[in-house]
Amino acid sequence: MSAEMGLGRVVAALVGAVVSFCVVGGAVFYKVAGVGVSGLRHGGPVVLAGAMAGLFGGGLVAMLMLITALRWGRKGGRE
Repeated sequence: MSAEMGLGRVVAALVGAVVSFCVVGGAVFYKVAGVGVSGLRHGGPVVLAGAMAGLFGGGLVAMLMLITALRWGRKGGRE
């Protein structure tokens, strides 16, 4: 039973990290690439810079989310 609860916490942490990566990455890309002004498919170096910034920012937030969720889940299991 403990292994199932541990697996559930890991899966929940991974799902949270993926969702946060997608939301933050999309928001950063939208802001940096100027999607609201120029549209999604205008191309060029600005879109590339926006994509790289979105991946970087989303990756950072996902790692923070994953670490926080796993540590929080471990504390809850001890009590």
